[in-house]
Amino acid sequence: MDESELQTYLRSFVCSRDLDREDFLHNKAIIFEKKSMARTYLAIMEGRIAGYYTLSIRCLRVPDDQNVAKSLSKKMNIDPDNNVAQSYLLGQLGRADYSYKGMGADLLEDAVELIKQANGIVGCRVIRVDCPDELIPYYEQHDFKYLCITDPTEDKPPINQMVQII
Repeated sequence: MDESELQTYLRSFVCSRDLDREDFLHNKAIIFEKKSMARTYLAIMEGRIAGYYTLSIRCLRVPDDQNVAKSLSKKMNIDPDNNVAQSYLLGQLGRADYSYKGMGADLLEDAVELIKQANGIVGCRVIRVDCPDELIPYYEQHDFKYLCITDPTEDKPPINQMVQII
């Protein structure tokens, strides 16, 4: 499949409940792939994209004013000089309107298993997700712990950061 065909295929993904997920796959996935900024994994059912997720590696800065439990902080290997921990970022997770209920959980499980394989090869035991308030309980059900909320910037609103230690 050439890039034009791939672009057309990616644009067939429909996620009306989260247009940001749809936009990423339609307009950014190929760019992120080419720049090695993230890898996008597709779940294909009956020839259609039923869901996807992206994985990358990002530094995770833990603000000084956050009350992170010492046990969690130790497991995260936070550098005491700059409050930064290395982490895998589950940056996108989306399921199509036509996918089955539970597809998101299956994608999340698949992503965690893939990260565990990467951990065995290169190390790093922190998985991070950034999510809005309404998804905190969902990720808590999947063994993520609330870490902090980011500071807003000019072009980005604050977002909750959650972590899982593997």
